[in-house]
Amino acid sequence: MSEVDGGDLSALRENIEKKGKNSYYYAHGPKVDGPKWDGNAAPQKLESSTAGEEARLAKLAEQKSYSQVVDYAWGDGKKLVTVYVDFEKAMDVADEDMSVEAINEIVEFTFTSEGKHFKLFIDNLNAEVSSASCKKKDGQFKVLLRKAEESPWFNLKKTS
Repeated sequence: MSEVDGGDLSALRENIEKKGKNSYYYAHGPKVDGPKWDGNAAPQKLESSTAGEEARLAKLAEQKSYSQVVDYAWGDGKKLVTVYVDFEKAMDVADEDMSVEAINEIVEFTFTSEGKHFKLFIDNLNAEVSSASCKKKDGQFKVLLRKAEESPWFNLKKTS
């Protein structure tokens, strides 16, 4: 008889009880942690965790919602590629509210203005960049991408 039927231990459990840690079956799980099956095939809620739900909601609240920047221009130089992003209130954006990150052939420029978050994301750049920085002037951001190798870029992104 099995434990489900309310009888004796199963052969597996009996072997584990008899031989302890030396049992062949011990490695497969010395203890069943779940509740006993009640014979009902309907799903059951095993536990409720408000702490886990609160953590999930806090994480969602931390995530910022970005407006994608899709309009930009670019120019190629000998050592730098410049990406121009027009934004009327660029001079009002604090330096700590701007960030630019470049990894290999990807650049991500983010900024916050009047509580709104904006992001320019360009992947599959024409070639690898070694670093990036940002400058602002009246009505415009300049994202400066330092080329890993000096070579002309005929396109900002690779073409297939």
